[in-house]
Amino acid sequence: MLEIGWDKIIAIAATTLLALSSKQISDFLQLRAERKSLSRAIAGEIKAIIELGRIVKPGMNLETYIKKLKEMTDASDWENLMLPFVIRDVKSEDIYMNNVTKIGLLPHHVAEEVAQFYTFLFNMRSDLKAIENGDFNNRGRAVKIKLLEENLILWNTIEEKGLAVAQKLRKI
Repeated sequence: MLEIGWDKIIAIAATTLLALSSKQISDFLQLRAERKSLSRAIAGEIKAIIELGRIVKPGMNLETYIKKLKEMTDASDWENLMLPFVIRDVKSEDIYMNNVTKIGLLPHHVAEEVAQFYTFLFNMRSDLKAIENGDFNNRGRAVKIKLLEENLILWNTIEEKGLAVAQKLRKI
């Protein structure tokens, strides 16, 4: 009959616990590194979007465009007025789009703010593209102006939220 003493049972248990805890520690460290990399990459992307916005000045461009639109009286003039280069022309969310399934690695409140930022950005781009394509021409100049003014406010919100969330992401 095989006899196993307490010293062997304790040694086996200790070895098993050590192996399990090593795996858990390894998994924890890998998850932490992945979270840090993801948060820094998204922070960099958001910061780049904001910086590009500061260079191309979408707010100023939209303000100028709205002013011109308000001054025009002939429908054919305002229907054909092309939007200036604004943030809708900058496609730079590859990091977010390629990692959207990993957003859950971030703390919940930060993941929510990241999703909000990109939702606002995509919404603004969609509106501006629709305006550019003439989708609002049949609704009248006032509707087009109102939508542009809302997008001007939205850009300011995007810029403010983007800076705040990028700062939170860099602290992770």
